[in-house]
Amino acid sequence: MELLNRFYDLLQANRISNNAQLLYYTLLQINNRCSWTVWFQRTNVNLSGMMCVSEKALVNARNELKQLGLIDFVTSKKRGECTKYTILYRTKDGTKEVQRKYKRSTKEVQSADINKPNPKQEKKEIKKKVVAYVRDERVNKAILDFIADRKEREKKPMTERAISMFVNKLIGLSTKPDDQITMINNAIEKGWKTVYPLNGNVKPPGKKDAFNNFEQRTYDYDALLNQINGIEPVKEG
Repeated sequence: MELLNRFYDLLQANRISNNAQLLYYTLLQINNRCSWTVWFQRTNVNLSGMMCVSEKALVNARNELKQLGLIDFVTSKKRGECTKYTILYRTKDGTKEVQRKYKRSTKEVQSADINKPNPKQEKKEIKKKVVAYVRDERVNKAILDFIADRKEREKKPMTERAISMFVNKLIGLSTKPDDQITMINNAIEKGWKTVYPLNGNVKPPGKKDAFNNFEQRTYDYDALLNQINGIEPVKEG
């Protein structure tokens, strides 16, 4: 309870990522099962599986907790082996064992600052996904512009599946880079969620106007009224 209360107080004054919070609660639970031993061990695969996150996300989360003075850890020299963890109490000083390990290099701890988002890195990761679909650099740039525009307009980023569907549709409509760029620019200019052909005959789907579905009808209203009243039409001549 002391550790939980301390962590709650820390949350009030610091920005801690969701993965770091989940990892801390997970480590507390594991340490509790280990009868609160000073050190306990788990592999990255085991922890990332329990948290349902990638191994990279796990590494970033534990680095964040170390920077906050909540845990210390000693990684294995061989991939796949267990990492040793310890829960730190009211101190920001690491254990001597950890200090010796990072005396010459703190690269792992300093590799990612979770509290400071890196827009350039985010854009770089998105670009890597797009490059897998198209090779033309001009088209890549146009696609990145579209992704950024969608994110700004809808206040949320496109998913990897949405980007894949968008690029596949773009390639299906035309294989010419100039046409692809024109279609993307049209989508950005008009605020569309996807691209449409350049032939001008296809209108993007919108709200259907029911009145436009009626065909024009012509009636002889005088003849119709006479028919209703049983009056025979007057024959000329």
